Amino acid sequence: MLCGTGDQDPSSVLVALLSYLLLMVPIQLAFFLCLALLLFGHRLPQATANAVAFTSSLA
Repeated sequence: MLCGTGDQDPSSVLVALLSYLLLMVPIQLAFFLCLALLLFGHRLPQATANAVAFTSSLA
């Protein structure tokens, strides 16, 4: 994509990069979220209770 010929203006490169990020970041986030749920799913109720207790102690 970025072959360094110099005939592309920087704005098209920026648009291509932004569209790539907008496409890839949600996919990677979903992948890591599923991975975290698979790895730490059994600890999720305790972590949720800890987070609720922490946020309620802040308020």
